[in-house]
Amino acid sequence: VDSGRKRLQIQDIVNNLSSALPPVEAVRVNGKVEAYIVLSKNYNPAKLEVTQNMTKCIDLSNDKTNGYLTQPIGRVLHSYQVDIQNLTTAEVEGKATFVLTMAHGSDPNVAAYHYFIQPLARWFIETADDIDISDEDGGFWTVLYLFREHAMPENKSNNNLGADAASSPSVAQKYYALAGYTTLFHFHSPFRKPTPGIIVRVCQALILPPYQRAGHGSKMLHAVHRYADTYVEEYESSIPIVEINVEDPAPGFVALRDYVDYQRFVSLVSDPDEKKKNYDG
Repeated sequence: VDSGRKRLQIQDIVNNLSSALPPVEAVRVNGKVEAYIVLSKNYNPAKLEVTQNMTKCIDLSNDKTNGYLTQPIGRVLHSYQVDIQNLTTAEVEGKATFVLTMAHGSDPNVAAYHYFIQPLARWFIETADDIDISDEDGGFWTVLYLFREHAMPENKSNNNLGADAASSPSVAQKYYALAGYTTLFHFHSPFRKPTPGIIVRVCQALILPPYQRAGHGSKMLHAVHRYADTYVEEYESSIPIVEINVEDPAPGFVALRDYVDYQRFVSLVSDPDEKKKNYDG
């Protein structure tokens, strides 16, 4: 944060933090710590505790599970591994695991979760605005989420079970942190030519900075196409998805869309049955 050009107060930054992200231990202004942030398992952004007590902050932040999700939000589509730096010791050397999920905005838990993470978009998307994904006026919303999977050692021993149990090896427990998301608005177009059906509009697409330039964007866009190709069979819909378009795409997203369209064109020309497969890019 540049103190000479501050537009947000420190408390405003703190209030927009999400439990879907790795724990943040401090807010610095020009290198100087302005506030230590304490995250607990009973995290509530409306009641976030801010303290200048470094010892208290360090003690609570030593629990690396604070601020992570214990399971991904939505229906898991598939997972994959990519090379990434700063791996934890529990992860495969040179690789990190990512999970793609699809969540429906009509689910109250999904709507509540998205309410807390969508302020992130304002930092990275110039025209970003909050949306109510539970609103079904004129259509409905789904969200494609990208989570990074973390495997952290967790000792399953119980002090009441004796020395043998206490000496048992730790077990890797999985936790999840948000890496990106894409919001999809669905609406019915009964007069579309040549085929009527559902049009899916990509409204917001965000990959958080630590995970950019790693191929996640193309994998997410391929997942959107796979979702559309199998919508009738997998979601038991009588109306197919007949078009995917993008709302006011940035130049970078236009290039990504062209790249994915070319990959799909090549795969369909070389193998007409490729449309039925889960192409990861």
